[in-house]
Amino acid sequence: MEEIQYLIQNRISEASIRNRFKDWLWRFIRKAGSYEEMTYGETIVGPETEEGFIIPGHGLVWPDEGTKMRELNASQMRFEGWRGGVSYHYLLKVYSWKVRLICRIE
Repeated sequence: MEEIQYLIQNRISEASIRNRFKDWLWRFIRKAGSYEEMTYGETIVGPETEEGFIIPGHGLVWPDEGTKMRELNASQMRFEGWRGGVSYHYLLKVYSWKVRLICRIE
């Protein structure tokens, strides 16, 4: 937030500030997806299959497994709070709508 306050005080463009928030949000969602995979064995964030990828896997990349575990464990309460929130349930509805649409097309 200090960075955002600095950008606002220095009259950086609104589009730039919005992009910072959007980047933070997408990073949070990808971390939450990694947390869901680790904890629950599946996630709605990310591809259904890893076939066709040169390097299997998706989401964020950490330098090592220890760093990943520390970062995900530090944000565990945030991820669980988001899973119980309205925005997560909205994401579930959007995802299920897209899946039904794809099944109908096939």
